[in-house]
Amino acid sequence: MNNRSILNHRSKRIISVLLAMFMLAVSPGAVAKAAGSGGLLKLTVTVSGLDINSGVEVIAEKEIDGIMTYYRNTTDLTGVVVFTIPFGGTVRVYGEPVSGYITPETTLSLTKLKGNLQKTCSLIYTPSQSDILVTGISIEPETATLFVGQTVQLNTTISPLNATNKLVSWESDTPAIASVDEGNVTALSVGSAEIIATTVDGNFTDRSTITIIEITSLNTLPEIPASPGSVKPLPRTVTANLTGGGTYESAVLWTVPADAENISLSSTNGIQYLSIGLDATGLYSLSGDVDYTDLSASLDVSVLTEPAVPIVSASLNADTLSLYIGLLRDTATLTLDVMPIDADTSSLIWRSSNPLAVEIVSVYNDNKSADIKAVSNGTSVISVILPGSPEIILDTCIVNVAADPLITDPAYISATMENDPTPVDQFSNKYEVWIRSYSLPDGKYHIRVTDKGNSQPLGVGQVDVIGTDSDLDGVMEFKYNLYDETLFYLTTKYSASYFVEMSMDPTFPSGDDEVTLLPKTFADNFKITSPVPTGQIVVNVFEEIGGIISLPSEQIIGKHVILCRETDLGTAAEYSDYILGYNEGHPVFSDEAKLIGHVQSNGAVLWDVPKEKLKIGGYILLMELNQSYTSNLNEINPNPNEEGLLKEVHILRNTTVYREIIVSNQGTP
Repeated sequence: MNNRSILNHRSKRIISVLLAMFMLAVSPGAVAKAAGSGGLLKLTVTVSGLDINSGVEVIAEKEIDGIMTYYRNTTDLTGVVVFTIPFGGTVRVYGEPVSGYITPETTLSLTKLKGNLQKTCSLIYTPSQSDILVTGISIEPETATLFVGQTVQLNTTISPLNATNKLVSWESDTPAIASVDEGNVTALSVGSAEIIATTVDGNFTDRSTITIIEITSLNTLPEIPASPGSVKPLPRTVTANLTGGGTYESAVLWTVPADAENISLSSTNGIQYLSIGLDATGLYSLSGDVDYTDLSASLDVSVLTEPAVPIVSASLNADTLSLYIGLLRDTATLTLDVMPIDADTSSLIWRSSNPLAVEIVSVYNDNKSADIKAVSNGTSVISVILPGSPEIILDTCIVNVAADPLITDPAYISATMENDPTPVDQFSNKYEVWIRSYSLPDGKYHIRVTDKGNSQPLGVGQVDVIGTDSDLDGVMEFKYNLYDETLFYLTTKYSASYFVEMSMDPTFPSGDDEVTLLPKTFADNFKITSPVPTGQIVVNVFEEIGGIISLPSEQIIGKHVILCRETDLGTAAEYSDYILGYNEGHPVFSDEAKLIGHVQSNGAVLWDVPKEKLKIGGYILLMELNQSYTSNLNEINPNPNEEGLLKEVHILRNTTVYREIIVSNQGTP
């Protein structure tokens, strides 16, 4: 490093130190010091001794300026909770009461820390008695409707959770209608039965009502017209008539006649498609196996003589749309322009990526128009799809849904991105939060950022509101960056909402002004959390032959490895449980398979591009194997505190997951 570089490096260090001192002087943490406390410290508390140490509420109480202040938080997956507490005096830390355990507590001194900004302590729960008595039982589900031959597993919850004797006996009040074995109910005949669970300790009971129905007949499906060269989506369900009245949409699996020529079936995303050959003509009768019945459904497809005109190009009338929840502007119509104009559009599919936000109400005009409706806040991608294997997306429209600004308060504030007025509920970092105010009276406003349950603000500031009517619609708008104005810091409670408040009164009073009828304090809330992991998922596969572990052989290279969202299958899940079927020999995975990869020659798993972003949470790692192989994924999950492969994978933020799969060659099948 030359002298000039050294000088620049030192200058940067000096500037960094000065900036740090400046930030400390004006930061909310510094403003929020208790009198004589000398600043804030980080208190880390570890909870142990319980079967499940996560989700335990921990309370830290400390006297500040003569007032007892309580800090509350819950432990994370590792049993750890973090508090930010002022220096000085002492703090009493204790856990929530748990039946059968002595509530732990400790008192810490927060003085004479000699510049140390961190403090740690442990809370250890110990059993209070040898036997913990049962106080109750509950069954889930409380009711269930089954077809004859179906089964359902009933689950019980014993109170308290740490009761010593959790044994339960089961019985059915009508065993000829429904039988039960260790909570597994089998439907035997039409009728109703009560399934009763009784605790061995205390004889506490709860019941589940099981109603058993039967399909008596199927309704005829209308004939489907088709053209040579077209692809037609087939109905997923058939309407079935039930005993005692009523109908049920039962799933159907279609097959083509064995002697049928020029037509074939394929399946994508759970939808069956009928491909009509160019030489096909006349009437084709398909048959289908219907779930929960021995009856067979039929479907006639009439192939016309004129070949279908293929779509050359297609585009929607909008790339993006904004819809609003409420009485106004909550619906829209999308139209698809196709070339040539006489192209066959009869098989097109409209799909919403997020039906909870945007619902497709109706499709008409030979599938070239669709009415959509806002359901709840969020974003959805509306796609127009040409069916087939694979499907072809012709065009998409991104639809954002927010609260209708025309029916909210006459003056309000909203958290948004910098260049988009659409309200945002969740941000990836604190620097991108912008606050827009609408029709607030001009003047100086105090700003406060808090999280729920925290008596001290995370940041404070002031801003001069000067509204501008940029859209000439009479709504006065003003915006500012929340971090720039308050320098707020992040809460340690990752799931907590942030609350931003604006008021001309520094006490932030509640209620409305008697003269203007506007709120005395304007407020909005949002979250700052990344639901998408930023780390990687690294999986390596090794092969064990004769006790020697090496890179995978040709029999293992190319095999599928899948990462699946945890479902009711639990740890008993197998690779095949996530396969819908096979397309030309390749498995078609269910939506629960979030990552699909293939074993490379170097043992590394190369992941395909995921259909959707992964989310934080629990997953199951599974692998496709030849019949002659076994793997350590089949083993019971080892203790998380011990070394070893975990089939259950927990993905956290900023965490890279490493896993090794060892497959053993057991010989020729």
